[in-house]
Amino acid sequence: MKNILTVVFVLFSANAFADDITSFFGERLTGLELEMAGKGWKHIRTDIPNTKGSESMCFGGIHIIDKKSGLIVGEATDCLSNVQDNNGALQVFGTTFLDFFGADDVNTLVVQGDITVQPVTLPAKTAWGMKVTHITGSSNETGNNAVISGSGFFDGATGTGRISGMVDMSKVDDPKDPHIVFSCFLSITDLQLASWATQ
Repeated sequence: MKNILTVVFVLFSANAFADDITSFFGERLTGLELEMAGKGWKHIRTDIPNTKGSESMCFGGIHIIDKKSGLIVGEATDCLSNVQDNNGALQVFGTTFLDFFGADDVNTLVVQGDITVQPVTLPAKTAWGMKVTHITGSSNETGNNAVISGSGFFDGATGTGRISGMVDMSKVDDPKDPHIVFSCFLSITDLQLASWATQ
């Protein structure tokens, strides 16, 4: 039943979002406040920008929720590259593909930068009861947490990214169902769109 409700909600959200993407972003042209929530299924990619073709762990199918409207407006794929372990704390080079529903096609925004992944020091759960194993975060301190590309409505877009979140990484290497469950807030500030997208 839960899966059926999710599908219905996604379809409703997609239709609402697809009616007029320009209108949807009319009050959001300088920034986006999003949540990435849900399970991301693990797969390997070698085509991640700025990683010289090395293997990256990617987790796809994560819901994107617009924080203002509460609508599911797309799906995210989060990719982790150049993972470095520092006594249990991880430093990763993250690339997040944000695929927004559109009337005719998907509109993609790609954000990339350094991310800290730290094990929780106290037991933690999300508001809906998801067990949390790690806290994640990034900002623009290193100078490279930013929008690196876009397509469709976001072709030529620029902006600054900041992420703050909680994840359950207990099944990341599960042989039958490798995945991470996400509850992450993503803020895109200083968003600049091409002139045609704002007209």
